[in-house]
Amino acid sequence: MPLELVTSNSAWGQRGFPFEKAYLDTLARYYGAGLRLSDFVHDAEHERRRINAYVAQQTQQRIPELLPPQIIDDMTRLVLVNTITFTADWRTPFANS
Repeated sequence: MPLELVTSNSAWGQRGFPFEKAYLDTLARYYGAGLRLSDFVHDAEHERRRINAYVAQQTQQRIPELLPPQIIDDMTRLVLVNTITFTADWRTPFANS
């Protein structure tokens, strides 16, 4: 099996919240992550599902639900998400049991 390493970074921020420009520039420059505008105040559950769908897509469905229900609420202003998927053969495979 060929080695596969896939990573992604994303930031989900409350629409209208005054994030510092320097912070947003750092996200873009060093992490390749722009701010994805979200509306946690009016529909936190929808945003939770959006984030989970993003994570599922980035991890080839290996992580279908990173964020459980009610973990995000109307007080949330920023959610940072990092994903990593690593696929390769083990140097010494596990014994079948």
